[in-house]
Amino acid sequence: MTGVRLKELGLSEKAGGYDKVEVELLASEPLPAERHGRPLFRQVHKVTIADGGRTFTAITISTSSFEECSESGGDVSFVSIECPASGDCRRRRLPGR
Repeated sequence: MTGVRLKELGLSEKAGGYDKVEVELLASEPLPAERHGRPLFRQVHKVTIADGGRTFTAITISTSSFEECSESGGDVSFVSIECPASGDCRRRRLPGR
């Protein structure tokens, strides 16, 4: 979902196939089973994507189950966007810029 958001924001031309992707589980908390009829978890991940000379770091929050790694679309919050000194991150295309 992080790669798709990068593409939607115009920061990457692709939504996968990056040079390097690191995913770290920061927190996982069970949600009340009586509300959903099956065990669900709220999970928080740190995602780091390297694409060429650029590195993107995001925090994602989603609902998962034992059957599906993501039961919801999930929220993506970009923590940092690092660009090479001579590169173009196309920040002007970000919403509100």
